Amino acid sequence: MDIHHEKWGFPSGCTKCGCWDCCCPDKPEPPKPCINCPCCVRAMALLLRQLAGSTSTFDFFLTTNVESGSVQGVTIVNVFNDTIVKVSKNGTIENINICEISAVQDQNKGPINTNNIQIANLTLTDIVPELEDCDCCEAALKFIFLALANIVNDRFVLNAKGNINFTNSTVNSTSDVVDGVVKIVGPNNQAILVSLCQVTEIEDQQANGTISQITPGAVVPDLEGCDCCEEGLKNFLDSLAGTGETADYLLTDGNKVENGVIPTANDVVDGVVKVRAGQNSSILSICQIVRIGDL
Repeated sequence: MDIHHEKWGFPSGCTKCGCWDCCCPDKPEPPKPCINCPCCVRAMALLLRQLAGSTSTFDFFLTTNVESGSVQGVTIVNVFNDTIVKVSKNGTIENINICEISAVQDQNKGPINTNNIQIANLTLTDIVPELEDCDCCEAALKFIFLALANIVNDRFVLNAKGNINFTNSTVNSTSDVVDGVVKIVGPNNQAILVSLCQVTEIEDQQANGTISQITPGAVVPDLEGCDCCEEGLKNFLDSLAGTGETADYLLTDGNKVENGVIPTANDVVDGVVKVRAGQNSSILSICQIVRIGDL
């Protein structure tokens, strides 16, 4: 029996085919993600399927920086082919590219019934299996968030593509961290699913805060399969580590860390780098660094 058939209750007699790896005419499509999609997309699709049909409403934050880059107060209808989520608001249907979702947050709980599932209700590790072939930056960020989950009273600022700035955030449990996605509790005590593909920076909420306590080299193992841009940039950052040289770091979301120093070689690992500016530290996704220098 296929592990996904066993987990989701589908019979072993299914004929494998296509993205879903199962074609049973008398059964719905099992929630097994397409193997060619990034881990963040595969994981987000699985989680959105859990919320489909819920009477609760959700806010979607997209990677675009334009005013229409958020879709607010919608219900989730269904997920198509692991790449499109259909949402509805007041009878108006819209289709969202899951690859361009930065975050999804609870907005309002629906009527009191069995269908008012919220993000706050989800245990991510029960829904998302271990995924293969995750990008180095995704994988590294997963280990960083697992470390944050083990810090009591952790508080941080999370920045992501689409002008996203979640202040005073926390990770409640290691069960809220999976390949590709993390569930945080944001500034208004709302549960938020964040795509690790789109995270640009995790920074201290206050001087010498939670991020300052983390040493990437102590929590992120050596990763394999980093692409050439990630590997080349890591090697360059290695050359700056421990030198005391200051630089500005421009990220893909337009944010900039000014006069940052990489304190030690242990602050540079596959996928992420920790930079200290004054009394504040930030962990940057190497995939999201655009420029380094006197900017």
